[in-house]
Amino acid sequence: IIDSENESYDEQSDIFSLGMVMWEIATRKLPYDEYASDLRYCTNFGTFWEWKPQNIKQAIIKENLRPTVPAVVPKDYRDLILSCWEFSPAKRPKATQVVRQLEEMLGIPAPTVPVEEKLYEPITLGDPSLSWQTQMETKVWSFGVCNGLQYVVAGCGDGSLRRFDVAARGETVKPLSINTRCFCLVAVNNHLWASSDTGQVFVLDPNTMSVVKVMQAHGSKEVVKALLVVERECTEPQGEAAAPADGEGLSQKVVWSASSTECTIVAIDPQTFDIVDRIQLEASCGLACMVQCGPYVWVCCYTQILLFHCCGKLHKTLPSSKVTSAVRMRDRVWVATEDKINIYDASQMRRVSTITSGATVKHLFVLNDYVWSGDAAGALNAWHPNSLYSVCRLDVQNLLALAPVGGELWFSTSHHPTSVGGYVFGAGAALATTAAAVGAPVKLGGNRESRGVPKTQVQREFALQLQQKALGHNFVVATFTRFTYCQVCGEFIWGLRKQGYACEVCHYPCHFRCVRNCSVRCQAATQLSQGNS
Repeated sequence: IIDSENESYDEQSDIFSLGMVMWEIATRKLPYDEYASDLRYCTNFGTFWEWKPQNIKQAIIKENLRPTVPAVVPKDYRDLILSCWEFSPAKRPKATQVVRQLEEMLGIPAPTVPVEEKLYEPITLGDPSLSWQTQMETKVWSFGVCNGLQYVVAGCGDGSLRRFDVAARGETVKPLSINTRCFCLVAVNNHLWASSDTGQVFVLDPNTMSVVKVMQAHGSKEVVKALLVVERECTEPQGEAAAPADGEGLSQKVVWSASSTECTIVAIDPQTFDIVDRIQLEASCGLACMVQCGPYVWVCCYTQILLFHCCGKLHKTLPSSKVTSAVRMRDRVWVATEDKINIYDASQMRRVSTITSGATVKHLFVLNDYVWSGDAAGALNAWHPNSLYSVCRLDVQNLLALAPVGGELWFSTSHHPTSVGGYVFGAGAALATTAAAVGAPVKLGGNRESRGVPKTQVQREFALQLQQKALGHNFVVATFTRFTYCQVCGEFIWGLRKQGYACEVCHYPCHFRCVRNCSVRCQAATQLSQGNS
């Protein structure tokens, strides 16, 4: 850092450094070496020259002193270097612009889908009047989406299945009684498959809400814990034996039905409703959930994660503990274990990251290119799949079931009165970070000016005091020694020292400019106050 007295170091300072590196690549010389014998910046001791540090610094900062770019350097490359050295940091290009210009020089075409820009779109709550809630006379344990996005079927605690029309957001037909609790619903072809606590699997026609088939897949006292539609291949992974003969000729899709007590997985052909395979797990493994990523099915148990090839052969075992939920996000598998979310690389089959949520995570699902988690404290968090920071938070107490339905989030609650409701999401300029109550979402944020860095230290300290008083944080200026992302806006925190704020209690990091938009309470301070009370 040339100007060590200036604390406004940001990514534009790194762009200056990038321009210097580009100059070094083009010239294969040391920067400013051409001024090593200039009496304005050096002292001549006869046998050697010595730099005058203050003089050369002032010349670079105040007089716009820059190395000379040789004429042999291609014009486009030369212009890019000079743009990175602009005297005003605001006129320097963004990193994405530098990359794009370098790609154009190399003849690399622009991507047709700006994936990163799509991922960084802020999540906002839509029109508050569109968020809704309907009271129910019974608890709802599960949701299943069928017929595209036309219907949502709810598995209820009174042993019935109730169909909701997505557009009308209400029941349109008489409930179907199956006299058992349903913990899982999946759509297969034109049917909806429902689990039970009697070892049975029900196949329903969602249009008429009638039972098409009932299969006794497990023992009569077994709880069917999970159902999964598996894209089945008839080939084994490389290096293993060929698929058995009885695996040939199966339909492309099979439904895996798993019971937690007898620890068995039954594979059912959805065309003929025949049981085509049965997998016996270790006794008392405590099966929790299943998810498929590529050719492998991740069977998450209480003490371990079993990776089966889709043909039913065990491939690998990963250690784990108290798994509650799992979901696939591109080439990653997110696994919730108590108060942590472990993220696995599906191709390498190893854990690569961990998120600490602060409460037992019961639900994981994907909505709008973000991974959402619902915990026992009633918090719904949207996690950015790259930065792994929460970009949206909703508070819904006593959660029972969750389901993404198009761009909406459907949920059920267990408090009195029991209810089914939903949040409507959309894209916008403001980042939604909390909702005060069901049906009353709060939109936070504002224009760029209102979220900018305070112009004076007094304004900054005032914003800091407000946030600390309201949310329990103890923010201090921090130096981050690792790659760190702002938990408010989700963007990278640039710089080498004193880059932003961090809470001394819970280590919550954010930009200087984002501290006034922080709306997440200090979890450690909250737990401490509850313990003292």
